Amino acid sequence: MSKRDALIKTLTSLLNETHDTSLTFEQVENWVGSDTSESGIQDHIYDFKFSPESAVTPDDVMELWDEASDEVLQRYNHAYDLNIEIISSCCNASDVTGAALKQAFQKKLDSMTDEEFLKEANRFDTFEVEINS
Repeated sequence: MSKRDALIKTLTSLLNETHDTSLTFEQVENWVGSDTSESGIQDHIYDFKFSPESAVTPDDVMELWDEASDEVLQRYNHAYDLNIEIISSCCNASDVTGAALKQAFQKKLDSMTDEEFLKEANRFDTFEVEINS
């Protein structure tokens, strides 16, 4: 877990324990925003502990969550390919079977770490998609 995520989890716990609510990590993370630094989140935690009158409330979190839920979420579809090599007896690969291709791909996937896989996979296309929440 990243330090940022741990701070958001702490803020979520403080809100839930103090206000007897059941806010989720995702809801508080949405309220915090993707551009808030770790020190900014620490400031919210500090306010919560030492300046409760100026601290975030569950209503603040839910108001923003409800607004975000009404919006169309912008997402991106990314297309990747992964290259493998397979040896066959025919120059046009007519003797390569689907099962042989699947086995070669699986062997390659199983032999790679996540980092190696990310380097090896070639992103060749990206386009925007809209998802209604």
